[in-house]
Amino acid sequence: MTLLDKISLLPIPQKLQLMNGTFTLRSGQCIRIASAPQTLYFTARRFVERLAARNGLKIPIIADQFEPMEGITITLSPSAYMTHPEEYKLDIRADSIYIHAVDPAGAFYGMSTLWQLIQEHGTTLPCLRITDYPDLSIRGVMLDVSRSKIPTQDTLFHLVDLLADLKINHLELYMENAFAYRLHPENRQGSDRLTGEGILTLDAYCRERFVDLVPNQNSYGHLTDWLRQPQYSQLAECLEGGNFPDGPYPYPYSLNPTDPASVAFIEGLLEELTPYFSSRFVNIGFDETFDLGIGKSQRLCETQGRPFVYLEFLKKVVDVVKRNDRRALFWSDTITRHYPDLASKIPQNAIALEWGYTTDYPFAERVRPLIDAGRAFILCPSTGTWLSLSGRSRQAAQNIRNAVLAGLEHGALGLLNTDWGDWGHWQPLSVSYLGFAIGAAESWNVARGKGSRFEHGLSLHVFKDDTGTMGRIAWEFGCLHCMAGGVEDPESTYFAPLVDILWRPWRWEGSEYNFDLHKIEAVKSKIRDLLAMMNDTALEEPEGEIVKSEYALMGTLLTFACDIILSGVAQQPKNPLMAHRLKEIFSEHEIVWNKRNRKAGLATSIEFLHPLYEYLSSGSRDAFNGIRCGPLVRYPY
Repeated sequence: MTLLDKISLLPIPQKLQLMNGTFTLRSGQCIRIASAPQTLYFTARRFVERLAARNGLKIPIIADQFEPMEGITITLSPSAYMTHPEEYKLDIRADSIYIHAVDPAGAFYGMSTLWQLIQEHGTTLPCLRITDYPDLSIRGVMLDVSRSKIPTQDTLFHLVDLLADLKINHLELYMENAFAYRLHPENRQGSDRLTGEGILTLDAYCRERFVDLVPNQNSYGHLTDWLRQPQYSQLAECLEGGNFPDGPYPYPYSLNPTDPASVAFIEGLLEELTPYFSSRFVNIGFDETFDLGIGKSQRLCETQGRPFVYLEFLKKVVDVVKRNDRRALFWSDTITRHYPDLASKIPQNAIALEWGYTTDYPFAERVRPLIDAGRAFILCPSTGTWLSLSGRSRQAAQNIRNAVLAGLEHGALGLLNTDWGDWGHWQPLSVSYLGFAIGAAESWNVARGKGSRFEHGLSLHVFKDDTGTMGRIAWEFGCLHCMAGGVEDPESTYFAPLVDILWRPWRWEGSEYNFDLHKIEAVKSKIRDLLAMMNDTALEEPEGEIVKSEYALMGTLLTFACDIILSGVAQQPKNPLMAHRLKEIFSEHEIVWNKRNRKAGLATSIEFLHPLYEYLSSGSRDAFNGIRCGPLVRYPY
C-alpha cells in the first residue's frame, strides 16, 4: 500500500500528486494572507483556532507581500490556469504550504482540505500537490425541521460546520409551520419555533463558511398545521381532506389555489420570512398536490383543467418571490410526472426541483420536458433515512450517484440532498451523516465518488474517529433492513420493514410480511455486534457522546421491533412486558431528543408510537383506528 492509499479526503480531490518529503507545522510559524486579507481573515482564523484546540499550536496571522521563512501562504490568484469557480491549488512543500484560490470560497475549501490532512496525519504532513474544484456548482442539503423535530441553534451551528468541511454550499431548512411568524402570533403561542433573530445569526454563520442558507416555506400543500386552525381554515381546498395515495386523510391539506386570499396569505409569509436570509433563492414547495380539484377548486378544474389551475397558482407565488428580488425554487413532481406539457409554461426565472428517492428513479427521463423547454433544474435525491431508523445505505448511495450523473449529463444547476423526518422524525441526526457525506463526495467529484477509503474518511472527518470504525458501523446499520427480509424489495419500500412493524402494524394481518425468524435473530445479533464495536470506539467529545446515545437508542428500538416479530404479538396482542419496554424507550427517546433538539415536538414524535403502546397494553386493535390522522399525527406519507 502506498502513502496515497492512506490518504482519506472527503470529498476526494480532482487531482492529487504525492511528492518526496514532509512538512511539519510548529508554533512560531505563521499564516500569511498575501491578498484580500479582510476577505480571507475568517478562513485563516478558523484554521488557527482549530489547530490550537487540537494540537496546541499557536500560529499568528499576518497580511503582507513578503515571503515568510516557514508557514502557510493563502492567496487569491485568478489566472488562465485556474478556470473553475471555487477552484484551489494546495501545494505542501518541505519548507512551506501554499494555497492559491480563484475566489474566497476556493481558499476556504483549500484550508478545509489542509485541515482534513492534519486530522489524518497530524502536524507532519506528506508533501503533495492538489488541484481541486467541484463538478456541480450547487451542492445542497435540505433538512426537515417540520415533522416534530426542530434542532437547537447549537445543533444547527454544528451541522453547518460539518457540511462546510464537506464542501457543501447550500442549506435549506424545510418549513411548514416551524417559523415563529411575528404577524401570526396566535400560531406561535407556547411554541419553540425558529425565530427571525435565530435565522439572522445562523445566516451570518453560514455566510462565513460559504454556505447559502435558503428559506424554504411550503406554499401550497403540506399545510395541515396552519389550515386546521379556525382563523386559516377558510383557505383550505378541502376542509375534510380526501382520499390520498396512502389512504384517507380527513384533515385540510392544501390551500385553495383559486382563492386570492391564499396568494395574500403566502405573500405575507414570504415577505416576513425572506428578509432574514441573505440568499437570493426561496424554495416555495408546491409538491404532492393530492387534493387539487377535489374541493373548492373543483369547478374551475373541471372547466379549465387541473394543469391550468396548478400553473396559475404557481405563477402567482413565483411572482411574489420575484417582487421580493428572489428566485423561486419549487418541487417539480406535479409537472414532470403528471403534466409534462406545462414545462414550457413554467416562469423563466423559476428553478425546478426534481426529486426521486429510489435506486431506479429515472432522473434523466423526468427532466426531459424541462430540458426541452429550456428551464433550469436541480436534482434532488435523498439521504435514505426517511421512514426509517437506521437509514438505507445502499439505496442512498445509488440514488445520489444516479442524480449526480444525470445532473452532469443534462446540465443541472446542482444537487439538493433531502433529509426527511416523516412519522415523528425518530431517526437521529447522526444517521443522516452517511447520506450527507455521500452527497458531498459525489457532487464534488463523481469520477472518484465515495472511493475505496470512504468509510475511513467518513469515520475521520465526520464522526471524528481515526480508527475508521464508525463509518463502517454507520454503513452496516443502514443495511439491517435488508437482512430482515419480509418484503420483495426492501431497498425500495416506503417503510423499511422493521419500522413498518412499529408504525403500521395493522399490516401484520396481511401476507406482506412473511419474516424468516432466523433472519430476525440474525438482525438482533448484528445490532449487538455493531453497538459493541461502537462502544469500543473513541469518538471526539462532546459530539461523540451524543452520536453513541443516538445509535444506542436506534439499536434499542430496532431490537424491540425484532422482538415484536419473534413474540407473535400479531396473534396475541396483549403483552404488558413489551408495553413496559416501549414506555422505557419513550423515556430514552426524550433524553436523546433533548441533546440536539428543542423540546417542542417531542410529544408529537412519541404520539406516533403511542398507539402501539396502547395495543400492547390492552390488546385492543382499536388503538390503531385513525393512526394515519390522530390528534397529533400530521401526514400519512
